[in-house]
Amino acid sequence: LPFEYYLHYSKMIDRQIFRCVEFEDDLGFGKKVNAYEFWNNDLYAAECVHESSGNGNAVYNTKVVEVDRVQNFSKFKKGLYYFLFDNKAFRKKLRKK
Repeated sequence: LPFEYYLHYSKMIDRQIFRCVEFEDDLGFGKKVNAYEFWNNDLYAAECVHESSGNGNAVYNTKVVEVDRVQNFSKFKKGLYYFLFDNKAFRKKLRKK
């Protein structure tokens, strides 16, 4: 899990050391692929990163993952999930209802 977290939520500066790494993709594209670009494209495809901030670090979009995870829960489970993991959303939803 720590490695998966690093792959999905690493800072831009941590990924930039792989700019000089290239590998040949004989099965997919059939050309040389830059590891840095491949990693960034994978993050954008998974919708983990949606923009970069002014200091060069990426701003992560974790709400996309949370919505998919919570959408099939019952109201009680959703409330418990938001209470434990996203207090601001819990308070906002509680005030509406």
